[in-house]
Amino acid sequence: MDYKKEVQRAKAVLTCRNEKIFPPSQSVPWGMWGCVTGAKETVKFFINSDRKAKVVTKVKYLWNDWIRNVGEGLHSDKREARQFVKSFADLYAPDKKQEIVDAFFGDVDVTFENEKYTIKYTYEVGPGIAEHMYVLTPK
Repeated sequence: MDYKKEVQRAKAVLTCRNEKIFPPSQSVPWGMWGCVTGAKETVKFFINSDRKAKVVTKVKYLWNDWIRNVGEGLHSDKREARQFVKSFADLYAPDKKQEIVDAFFGDVDVTFENEKYTIKYTYEVGPGIAEHMYVLTPK
């Protein structure tokens, strides 16, 4: 996967409230494009590159779901999380879109595969936040 093309594909379907590009450096040997959205900025989409910022090494999509109200509200940015997971599925596994969306709002880890990618979903619960995350690795 070409890094620059993948960033452009993601930008075409995501509405970013806060977009950042981090080039590879001595201290961080990979590049990263990041998109953070939602009023509480709990929805995050990252595309990581190799050292030369040429090839995608990983795509991460996550939602830090507030499950305990500590002033951020319960389930902050859920609407944006739903929009982004649909876009993630459209980009990387349109034939499994409903399964990917359903898994994202569940609490069971699952792995999806197609001819191009391995997509792993994990759900981890902390004291106030549940982290819903997809990590895509190109084959």
